[in-house]
Amino acid sequence: MVAEGATIITQKNNEEFFERALNTPRTLLPAEDTLAKNPKKAKVEAVSEKKVYSDGTRTVEMYHVAPAPHSNGLLIAYIPKEKVLFQGDFSVTPGEPANDHVKALVPVLEKLNLDFNRYINVHTSAAPQTKADVWKSVGK
Repeated sequence: MVAEGATIITQKNNEEFFERALNTPRTLLPAEDTLAKNPKKAKVEAVSEKKVYSDGTRTVEMYHVAPAPHSNGLLIAYIPKEKVLFQGDFSVTPGEPANDHVKALVPVLEKLNLDFNRYINVHTSAAPQTKADVWKSVGK
């Protein structure tokens, strides 16, 4: 992505890591590494607590989730028009109690009061998940 010129959006706590990791010469299998073949300075954009992106038609809101057991640099993305919440670390298993990550996420969501119906996470199951699934996992 960096070799193609994409901007990396991350939480402020991760900024230095990405700056250093992505702007260091690629030496492991450089012939197969796209960034080694097309070196570019990484464009890293840090989000402190909240950042809103819009193209005039769609809006994406980025929020920092803290505290979280896995990372102090976690972001969630919220798309208000579609009522979609996306995040990369908090999986919900329907019918199972919430794990520690989901338990950490729920108070943040309650504080933010985001109006979402669809819940998408990186570790998701094939079945669509909803706000009700998240709340049910924590007994709400």
